[in-house]
Amino acid sequence: IKQTGRNRLAASQSSINEGDDSIRNKGVILHEIFSFIKNKRDIPDAVKRATLLGIVNKESFADLLTATAPTIEDVIAQLISQTDHLHWFDDSAQILNEQEILSGDDTITRPHRVILLPDGKGAHKAIVVDYKFGEYDPNSTQLKRYHSQVAGYMSSLCKMGFVQTDEFEKIIETPKPKMLVPADPADVQNFLPVLKEKLGDQVDVFISKPFFLEVMPTGVGKGEAILWLAEHLGIDARQTMGFGDSMNDESMLRHCGYSVAMLNGLDYVKEISTFITRFDNNNDGIADFINSFVI
Repeated sequence: IKQTGRNRLAASQSSINEGDDSIRNKGVILHEIFSFIKNKRDIPDAVKRATLLGIVNKESFADLLTATAPTIEDVIAQLISQTDHLHWFDDSAQILNEQEILSGDDTITRPHRVILLPDGKGAHKAIVVDYKFGEYDPNSTQLKRYHSQVAGYMSSLCKMGFVQTDEFEKIIETPKPKMLVPADPADVQNFLPVLKEKLGDQVDVFISKPFFLEVMPTGVGKGEAILWLAEHLGIDARQTMGFGDSMNDESMLRHCGYSVAMLNGLDYVKEISTFITRFDNNNDGIADFINSFVI
């Protein structure tokens, strides 16, 4: 995919003012709801999902409800209809919400929305959307920072270096360390057994994140790296410890002498591990485990 695009800044025309702490919190809630929305038809389900998750309730948006927008769904529909770019929320493009961009310099960024539009030349044009909910102020001191943030997302997207090709056999003639297949979680689950059946004896195939399917040469996983490093340093492999949360950690956890699953890790990872941390990886889970049980 040839990545091109323009910077986009979405700002609602409502009475929301981002300088107000309570309204800023509403902006955070709206970000969460919009992460569930690909097109306007998704609005009811997105609000329902956010409500079930405890993210939103009618009382938190009471001051935004009006005669023309008596429900949260109506408020969001109005926000969408006020943008000059309604095609952001129709079925004319492929939508990627809250998906990580892995750039060539190993940095990871995650824009709110990436819209892929066919350019008519066999490639795609990418539009990056970063939601900002509030009154649009062209003189705002934060506006430049917002545009710079979106420009950074676009730069990361371009650094991925994807090219469109129909000659797949020619591409794989040159050895590659890894193939990463980003897709909707449901598609990733469907791809896994198919690829394992076709390529299982040639490569390792696993799901590292709900939306990432990874394909790697056999024998080059984290587990093999642990064994090599232990031998290189003269350490008994039984004295090594590994922490993991996803399927790409499986070989490491199986080869380490002490395998530790993160509290927020996949259930399968917990099943194959000897220990489980008391806290997740966003709350110093590894540090707590080492300080409490190792040192």
